[in-house]
Amino acid sequence: MTNTLNGKIYAAVLVPRSTRGDLEEAVLVNQLEFLLGAGIHNFVFNGATGEYCLGSPADLEICLQLARSVLPAHATYLCGVGSASLHGTLQLGRQSIEAGAEGLLVPMPYF
Repeated sequence: MTNTLNGKIYAAVLVPRSTRGDLEEAVLVNQLEFLLGAGIHNFVFNGATGEYCLGSPADLEICLQLARSVLPAHATYLCGVGSASLHGTLQLGRQSIEAGAEGLLVPMPYF
Protein backbone atom coordinates (compact mmCIF):
# COMPACT_ATOMS: atom_id res chain seq x y z
CA MET A 1 0.00 0.00 0.00
CA THR A 2 1.41 3.39 -0.94
CA ASN A 3 1.43 6.39 1.33
CA THR A 4 -1.64 8.08 -0.18
CA LEU A 5 -3.30 9.22 3.03
CA ASN A 6 -1.13 12.31 3.54
CA GLY A 7 -3.08 15.54 3.39
CA LYS A 8 -6.52 13.99 3.12
CA ILE A 9 -9.40 14.67 5.45
CA TYR A 10 -11.80 11.77 6.03
CA ALA A 11 -15.38 12.12 7.26
CA ALA A 12 -16.46 9.47 9.76
CA VAL A 13 -19.75 8.10 8.46
CA LEU A 14 -22.32 7.19 11.08
CA VAL A 15 -23.98 3.91 10.14
CA PRO A 16 -27.67 4.63 10.74
CA ARG A 17 -29.72 2.01 12.55
CA SER A 18 -33.37 1.65 13.39
CA THR A 19 -34.57 1.34 16.98
CA ARG A 20 -34.32 -2.45 16.48
CA GLY A 21 -30.68 -2.11 15.40
CA ASP A 22 -31.26 -2.79 11.70
CA LEU A 23 -29.13 -0.97 9.14
CA GLU A 24 -31.08 1.87 7.50
CA GLU A 25 -29.76 1.80 3.94
CA ALA A 26 -31.74 4.76 2.58
CA VAL A 27 -30.50 6.99 5.41
CA LEU A 28 -26.90 5.93 4.72
CA VAL A 29 -27.31 6.80 1.04
CA ASN A 30 -28.73 10.21 2.02
CA GLN A 31 -25.77 10.83 4.34
CA LEU A 32 -23.25 9.96 1.64
CA GLU A 33 -25.01 12.19 -0.89
CA PHE A 34 -25.10 15.04 1.65
CA LEU A 35 -21.37 14.70 2.36
CA LEU A 36 -20.58 14.58 -1.35
CA GLY A 37 -22.63 17.73 -1.85
CA ALA A 38 -20.57 19.40 0.88
CA GLY A 39 -17.37 18.57 -1.00
CA ILE A 40 -16.29 15.53 1.04
CA HIS A 41 -14.69 12.77 -1.04
CA ASN A 42 -12.94 10.67 1.63
CA PHE A 43 -14.90 8.57 4.10
CA VAL A 44 -14.42 6.25 7.06
CA PHE A 45 -16.79 3.38 7.80
CA ASN A 46 -16.77 1.76 11.26
CA GLY A 47 -14.23 4.27 12.47
CA ALA A 48 -14.26 7.05 15.04
CA THR A 49 -17.98 6.70 15.59
CA GLY A 50 -17.22 3.71 17.83
CA GLU A 51 -19.87 1.52 16.26
CA TYR A 52 -17.63 -1.13 14.71
CA CYS A 53 -18.40 -3.51 17.56
CA LEU A 54 -22.14 -3.38 16.71
CA GLY A 55 -21.76 -4.23 13.05
CA SER A 56 -21.47 -7.58 11.38
CA PRO A 57 -19.55 -8.55 8.25
CA ALA A 58 -22.93 -8.52 6.45
CA ASP A 59 -23.61 -4.94 7.63
CA LEU A 60 -20.17 -3.81 6.49
CA GLU A 61 -20.70 -5.46 3.11
CA ILE A 62 -23.97 -3.57 2.64
CA CYS A 63 -22.30 -0.29 3.61
CA LEU A 64 -19.47 -0.87 1.16
CA GLN A 65 -21.84 -1.88 -1.65
CA LEU A 66 -23.86 1.29 -1.09
CA ALA A 67 -20.68 3.35 -1.01
CA ARG A 68 -19.56 1.91 -4.35
CA SER A 69 -22.97 2.65 -5.88
CA VAL A 70 -23.19 6.23 -4.57
CA LEU A 71 -19.63 7.54 -4.43
CA PRO A 72 -17.75 8.70 -7.52
CA ALA A 73 -14.74 6.69 -8.69
CA HIS A 74 -12.25 9.20 -7.22
CA ALA A 75 -13.76 8.98 -3.71
CA THR A 76 -11.80 6.93 -1.18
CA TYR A 77 -12.65 5.25 2.07
CA LEU A 78 -11.07 3.60 5.08
CA CYS A 79 -12.67 0.89 7.20
CA GLY A 80 -12.44 0.18 10.90
CA VAL A 81 -12.00 -3.56 11.31
CA GLY A 82 -12.01 -4.03 15.07
CA SER A 83 -13.38 -7.22 16.50
CA ALA A 84 -13.30 -9.29 19.66
CA SER A 85 -11.13 -11.87 17.89
CA LEU A 86 -8.18 -12.01 15.55
CA HIS A 87 -10.26 -14.12 13.15
CA GLY A 88 -13.02 -11.49 13.04
CA THR A 89 -10.55 -8.66 12.54
CA LEU A 90 -8.84 -10.48 9.67
CA GLN A 91 -12.20 -11.31 8.07
CA LEU A 92 -13.31 -7.67 8.18
CA GLY A 93 -9.90 -6.53 6.94
CA ARG A 94 -9.95 -8.85 3.93
CA GLN A 95 -13.53 -7.90 3.17
CA SER A 96 -12.69 -4.18 3.29
CA ILE A 97 -9.59 -4.43 1.10
CA GLU A 98 -11.43 -6.58 -1.45
CA ALA A 99 -14.18 -3.94 -1.54
CA GLY A 100 -11.63 -1.23 -2.35
CA ALA A 101 -10.78 0.33 1.00
CA GLU A 102 -7.69 2.51 0.77
CA GLY A 103 -6.66 1.57 4.29
CA LEU A 104 -7.73 -0.07 7.53
CA LEU A 105 -8.17 1.25 11.05
CA VAL A 106 -7.36 -1.47 13.58
CA PRO A 107 -8.26 -0.55 17.16
CA MET A 108 -6.96 -2.35 20.20
CA PRO A 109 -8.90 -5.57 20.84
CA TYR A 110 -11.62 -5.42 23.44
CA PHE A 111 -12.30 -8.19 25.90
